[in-house]
Amino acid sequence: MERWTETAESFLQKLDVSANSARTYREALKTFYKWWNKTSQPPLNKETLRHYREWLKEHRAVNTVLTYSVALGRFFKYPVREGELDHNPLDG
Repeated sequence: MERWTETAESFLQKLDVSANSARTYREALKTFYKWWNKTSQPPLNKETLRHYREWLKEHRAVNTVLTYSVALGRFFKYPVREGELDHNPLDG
């Protein structure tokens, strides 16, 4: 959890977005992390993220699902740039 938290905090600090958007990004990451932990931390890949989006559709409004998907997309590019992940799980 510590590594995830550090990476997420670093990502959020470097975002060039409004305070409201930053809060939304933080909530999106927190929601994904909680879901991921409850599902025994499956591998981060397209299939896992597809399952997450399906879960999200059952628990959040359509606009929230879209917003959180964008936030995760931007987030997973960050650890690749920082050398913490070999590839973006959204890329397959």
